[in-house]
This record gives sequence, structure tokens and C-alpha cells, in this order.
Amino acid sequence: MIHKDPNKILFVIVLYKCKLESSITYNTLLKDNVTPYDVFVYDNSPQKNYTDIKVGKYISDTSNGGLSIAYNTAAAYAKENSYKWLMLLDQDTNFPEGALGEYIDFMKINNSIHLIAPQHCINDEWYISPTKYKNFKSHMQREVQTGIVDFKNARPINSGIMITTESFLRVGGYDNKIKLDFSDVRFFEKYAIYYQYFYVLPSIRCLQNYSGVELNKQKVLSRFEIYLSCAKAYTKKNVFVSLIFIYITFRRALELTKQYKTYKALFTYLSSYIINNKLWKTK
Repeated sequence: MIHKDPNKILFVIVLYKCKLESSITYNTLLKDNVTPYDVFVYDNSPQKNYTDIKVGKYISDTSNGGLSIAYNTAAAYAKENSYKWLMLLDQDTNFPEGALGEYIDFMKINNSIHLIAPQHCINDEWYISPTKYKNFKSHMQREVQTGIVDFKNARPINSGIMITTESFLRVGGYDNKIKLDFSDVRFFEKYAIYYQYFYVLPSIRCLQNYSGVELNKQKVLSRFEIYLSCAKAYTKKNVFVSLIFIYITFRRALELTKQYKTYKALFTYLSSYIINNKLWKTK
């Protein structure tokens, strides 16, 4: 299906143990605003989630390949089918009414920006995107910059970015080895080499289901194992970067130990990340 619309958008939504019709992202952004045939679904659930919604492309990956392979697969599909833009989405971002129209309005007047992002907050006071990055970690802020933003000053998170297919492929896409955590860090690190600026929509504030406020202890500890796995997969450039990763992962282990009053996170960190992973070896 080749599209002649110069601004045609492929909406890419990644699911995990969630049907498309149950997704907050789908219901707040896509359901009543786009044709289903422009929706690309990558389902990482352990079992295929059948849906009555007929979409342009549905892929079931029961091995849970992660976000990166999902976005890269969608980008290849977008190129093949002449979609100029990709909108990358997770399943649980709550978009405000009229959000998609704001993206499209900017696209119509934009001649130079290749990446558009919303603001993300976890409550009325704290934003998690776009924010400053330090030691490969974003830091929550009470205020964020909007309009044209230099990547040196702030970076967005994955969900909600609208990016040209051309620029996505030019920078080499996402790193398939980094399935979830740090996937956006690595991608925007590469992206900023080619493109200095991105655009943050001033009036679009998304409410994000932020894993940092998860209350289920077992779920958080299991999630920590994925976090460590992604940290291992991050391509190290030098010894200094490796030491930073040792620091930020150890700090996260300490935070979980204190918050949930269990040493399991520390034991997992020491056995999985330090003993069995020579992090200081550079590639």
C-alpha cells in the first residue's frame, strides 16, 4: 500500500500483555483520530493477543524482542510503504484531547525539524520529558523547555515522538541489543550527531505511567533484572563510561533496597551485573 500523501504517518504501538483496544495510548490518541490501516502493532506478549481491530500490520513476538526491534521493524515497513513519518508509542501514555492535531499543525509549517515530541509528566508537578541527561539518566524537572530545543539541553523519551522515516534510518535506528531501558538514551545519542534540534509541542502534556512509582515489590524487582540486562547491552565506548554504568546501576540497587526493605536487588546486582559481567572491558 503506497501512500502519496507527503506527510503520511505510520503509528507504531508496542504492546505487552495488553490488547490493543485496552491500551491507554490507543484509546486517547488513535481510536477516533486515525485510520486503523495506518497503525502498526508490535505485540511482545508471551501469547498472541487477538483483537477485532483490523490494523495495517500486526506482529506477534512471543519471545519479547523489546522496544528497539519493534521500532526498527516498523521503520523498515514505513520505508517500504512510503510513510514519511513514524510515531513511536508505548501502550500506556495518556494523551490529552486534540494532541494529534497539534502534531499535524506543526508538520504543515515545518521545513527543517525531523523530530517532534510532547511533554511527559507523572503528576501536576514533575516532568520526565524532555529533560536534561546526566550520567545516562534523565532527571525529573518542575519545568521543561518547549518549542525548538537543542539536544545539548534536553532529550525526550521514546513514547510520543514523531520522527521522519528518513532521519530514523539515517542514524541507524535503535540498537536491537538494548531492548528497553537505555534504548532511547542510545538512540538520541546517535541522533544528536546528525540533528541538533527537535521540537517540543508547547500545549501537549502527556500523563505517563512511570515505573519509578510502581508499588508492587515483586514486579519492581523483576523489572530491575531487565534494567540490568539493558545496562549490560549498552555499547561501552571507554572505561569512564563503564564506571558510570557501575555507579548508576549500584545506586538503583541501593534505592530499591531502601524502598522495599529487601536485599534482593543488591544480590541481583552483585551476581548478575558485577560477578558475571566484566563491565570495565570496553569494546
